[in-house]
Amino acid sequence: MSKSLNRVQLLGHVGKEPDVRTLPNGEMVVNFSVATSESWKDKNTGEPKSNTEWHNIVCFKWQAKIAADFLRSGSKVFIEGSLKTEEWQTKDGEKRKTTKIYAGDIILCGDKSDAPKRESTAKPKQQSLPAQDDSFNDDIPF
Repeated sequence: MSKSLNRVQLLGHVGKEPDVRTLPNGEMVVNFSVATSESWKDKNTGEPKSNTEWHNIVCFKWQAKIAADFLRSGSKVFIEGSLKTEEWQTKDGEKRKTTKIYAGDIILCGDKSDAPKRESTAKPKQQSLPAQDDSFNDDIPF
């Protein structure tokens, strides 16, 4: 029996503002990049080294809505999904390939300061609470 698994997990930062588009069938699709970085010390020189990898992310359905509404350049995000390689030919006849991650799950990892700033013209409604009637509390045995 042959089993396989195509699963990717990334924790990184959004590289630029997500690109939001609508397909002809009305479905939303969002594309963005995520950077993952690692750092270490060179064994020979002791100098600090680092490497950043860029990942192309594609989202559909509710993941696209989350990405469009909440992700911004620099947002910290956890992505879980699967790899898909796309091939095409340029106008000059050159064959090209790119690998994308199709998001199955998106988790926002930043704090409140990372949340997008929304302008609101409406003032929040102040609700007054009804007067509390303590007579019903007399029957509670604790």
